[in-house]
Amino acid sequence: MRIGKEFSVRWTLTVNGERTDLHSLPVTVILVYPSGRRKQMDFTAEGDELLIPVNRDVQKETGVYRLEAWVNKDKDGQTVTDCCNAFSLVERSCQESDEQTGSDVKLEQEIVLSTSNIQMGVTGKSAYQVWIDNGNEGTEQDFLNWMKQPAEQSAAQALSAARQAETSSANANEKAQQAQSAASSASSAASEARQAASSASSTAEEGNKLIEDLKKYEEALSGIPLYENAGETNEINI
Repeated sequence: MRIGKEFSVRWTLTVNGERTDLHSLPVTVILVYPSGRRKQMDFTAEGDELLIPVNRDVQKETGVYRLEAWVNKDKDGQTVTDCCNAFSLVERSCQESDEQTGSDVKLEQEIVLSTSNIQMGVTGKSAYQVWIDNGNEGTEQDFLNWMKQPAEQSAAQALSAARQAETSSANANEKAQQAQSAASSASSAASEARQAASSASSTAEEGNKLIEDLKKYEEALSGIPLYENAGETNEINI
């Protein structure tokens, strides 16, 4: 295409080999100049096609231009596909030729590119299909229910363990209360024993004092002379 002519590029994209409405994807289109400079392009999505206007203010160089179609650019899951020979700009209209671009010029103002494929994620069988291939039967909902079973069983086991822990805690609290009551009873019994021992000690001291007093009394009595009869006169000899 002669430089200075405004035209559009129509580019069909498939996703993992399937036709996809490109409105549902975060697509970014980059135009790469022959010199390597880059420019993000505006475009319109029409189903699985991108319509990219190439205005005169974009046309800065002659030579072969490349287009890049990015999905999730600069984000997780980023992927890209290229059209390495999207179009070529020449200095004169006499140099225009379909053979230079490898494109099929539908109209003078529109270049139709070959379909490119964007590879997203890991391709292969779905988890449901692998489940079926392993001898299982059922719908996708049956597969989802089967997938949920381990989580539901784990949740039930966790709930049972929590209830057992709650019961054990209640039993432990009851035992602790019983132990506290027993300790209180033992403390009361010890106090009563101390009081009884104190009373016994006091009684023992009183008994010892009484014995000492009796001994003193006995000693005093042993020093008194005996009385003897002295005839009819009832005289007492001392």
